[in-house]
Amino acid sequence: MSENAKQKQFPWFSVLLFLVCFALACLLYLWKRKIVYGFAPFACFLLISFYRLLLKSKKKSKEAEEDEQQFVDLFSYFSIFVQDGFNVYNALEKVLPFAKGRLKAALEGLLREIEEDKTLAPYLSFASHFASLEIKEVMLAVYQMVDQGTGGIYLQQFQRLFGKISEQKKARAEEAYQERLDSLNFLPLLGGGISMLTLMLALLEIMGGMLNGL
Repeated sequence: MSENAKQKQFPWFSVLLFLVCFALACLLYLWKRKIVYGFAPFACFLLISFYRLLLKSKKKSKEAEEDEQQFVDLFSYFSIFVQDGFNVYNALEKVLPFAKGRLKAALEGLLREIEEDKTLAPYLSFASHFASLEIKEVMLAVYQMVDQGTGGIYLQQFQRLFGKISEQKKARAEEAYQERLDSLNFLPLLGGGISMLTLMLALLEIMGGMLNGL
């Protein structure tokens, strides 16, 4: 199933969740006869919906990061093939077996379009799969190597731009790793908070039992 088809799918889960929450709200109102109880299921619906949107956003961000990292890996090989004397088209063919997932499909599309269109358009179309402006600059440099040759200044320009992307990806990976480590610092605080809450509830229960015994 294509990405567009997935996006057009009817949100059955959200509708079903809303209907369940609506039914629970009605049951709670009939049971307690207070409208305030009916808001609890809808609050749960909003929280679950927000959580799902957050997960979806994180998934897209993760996929974008993975695609950019794979781009860096593939074009590291591409750079080697070009330096060994392969032309741009053959170098792209050589890296295709190393590609996977969405990027493999995009690279296959690039090769097909290059055969039909010798302009810059196929390279910009491939670059449109990424949000990074630097990747668009790299693909422009790749096209210039097609148009002007793979030697000299054009290869150096490609290597300079590609090296900049590689350094940025490495820096972002280090930052993400540090953020994960920092997030672990909250676990002891969370555990302490849960322990205090459990102790407080236990004390309240004991005090309630003592008061009921008076």
